[in-house]
Amino acid sequence: MTLKADKPESQSNSKASQAMGDLFIAFNAAKHSENVILPPPPEGMAWHCLVDTALPFPGFITIHGKPVLEQMVGLVTYEMKSHSCTLFEARDNGLRQTTKSIDF
Repeated sequence: MTLKADKPESQSNSKASQAMGDLFIAFNAAKHSENVILPPPPEGMAWHCLVDTALPFPGFITIHGKPVLEQMVGLVTYEMKSHSCTLFEARDNGLRQTTKSIDF
């Protein structure tokens, strides 16, 4: 798999790294659901789920992402169904949009 982040040519590398969020991927190979604890996102950002292979087609992938809410201050968890994988991106609470292309 290849992940590419598109950015305007006018952005410098330091600005691009601040605008683009961290990625977090998780796999659940178990026969039962598991809760995954996501690491704290960078300051001012929140986790958004871009891919969840447990969801039905075509809704399992989105470029907009579904926000993952904090369960309590500083704790972000996501329930993963059995035999699935998820991809999360840290975004600055939806104020800026990034574009990712995913090539398989």
